[in-house]
Amino acid sequence: MFKKIALAFCFITCCLLLWWGNNAPVFSAYAKEFEVYRKNNSSCAEIVKANAFSTAFITDKTGESCIVDSATFNTGKFLSDFNAKVVFSEKVDNITNLYAYSNKIKYFVTIGGKKVNLHVVYQKENIVLGTPIVFGGY
Repeated sequence: MFKKIALAFCFITCCLLLWWGNNAPVFSAYAKEFEVYRKNNSSCAEIVKANAFSTAFITDKTGESCIVDSATFNTGKFLSDFNAKVVFSEKVDNITNLYAYSNKIKYFVTIGGKKVNLHVVYQKENIVLGTPIVFGGY
C-alpha cells in the first residue's frame, strides 16, 4: 500500500513540475509581479495582474510583461539569458524600444516582416520587459 501511495505522490509531483516548467512566467528571474496577456496576441488581449505562482495557472496565455529597475537591469545579460538577437530598436520622445527574437520563447508577433518576441522599453526610472511585445501602457 505504501508503495502505491509513494508512486502516486511521485507521479503527481512530476506532473506539477512539468506544468510549472511549461507555464512559469517567462521573466521569473527578473520580477515577482507580472501582467499576463490572455486570449489575444494584440493590444486587444485581456491583461491580468499576477504573481509568479498564479501566473502558472492562467490559461490561454499569449504573453506577459513586467517592470524592472533600470539601475540594476543589464541588457546584455538579459539578451544572453534568452539567447536573443536584436531585431531593431527605435526611439520615440524619451522612450527607447528594443525588439529582439529568441527561439526559447513560444510567443511572437511579426513587425515589418520580422519575428519579434522580446520587447524592452527603456524609460527614465523603469524598464518594462514584454513578450511578445508590451501591450497596454508603459
